[in-house]
Amino acid sequence: MSKSFSKKFSNLRFKNKNPLSYKVLKRKPPFNYIKKHEPYFPTLMEGIVAFLQELNLATAISENFFKEELDSFIEEAEINSSVVVELRIKNLIIKETYNIYNLGLDNFFEFRGEILEFLVVNLEKEKTNKIYHEPIFNHKRTKLIQHQFSGEGCLVDVVNVHTKGLEITLIECKATLDNNILALKNGNPKSKKGISFLNKITYMDTVYNIIKDYEYEENEKIKVTKVFASLKDPKRDLPLQYQNFKIVNVLTLLQDKIDKGNFKFHEDLINA
Repeated sequence: MSKSFSKKFSNLRFKNKNPLSYKVLKRKPPFNYIKKHEPYFPTLMEGIVAFLQELNLATAISENFFKEELDSFIEEAEINSSVVVELRIKNLIIKETYNIYNLGLDNFFEFRGEILEFLVVNLEKEKTNKIYHEPIFNHKRTKLIQHQFSGEGCLVDVVNVHTKGLEITLIECKATLDNNILALKNGNPKSKKGISFLNKITYMDTVYNIIKDYEYEENEKIKVTKVFASLKDPKRDLPLQYQNFKIVNVLTLLQDKIDKGNFKFHEDLINA
């Protein structure tokens, strides 16, 4: 980027690559059913995420076992929240979740990732910030990153921009972090997923190194944080060179917000 550019926060632009991405997601089952029954939203999300945390996908799972296990986790969430989900709605959510699993693991892995992103954008949204889903970064009308590198073409899953311009959070969502951490430790992974993850981290680092030099006011730098959001805590530690990434367990964050009574569904969350 040219040195003549004024690195003021007001010159940064964030635009979702696909403005409809969140709207499309929330219309898919089971998200659309959860959305229609908003009073049960926190309880159902807690039950589903707790279930996904413990689910072992290494072997085939029978329909009865899948449904009984998910039902038990939702029941536990009902006890925690003191909210009893209408039986018809609970059974519908369980049925739709199993139907996704029954389509095959690739579909279920995609669903698991969507649950995570859906949760992250709702957990991050507050009155004093704006949330972007896979945005493009510009300095006014100019691309923020103008050089070629291995992470070119990647996107950050979720970007949280506090409206006063004092803090920006870059969030990469990974349902299970352990395999990805292994790719970071290897440094030169051979799998497509490992290479893709390293490219994404390179992109996040590049964005971070540019926007951390922007100022909200003169001599008042923007605080930029890099986050890995996951359904559960990883067993492996991040390599030293990546320990400037914060790890967030979304179930812990979700339960904390539910306990405080400030977790809710946001209809118009994403800013185009």
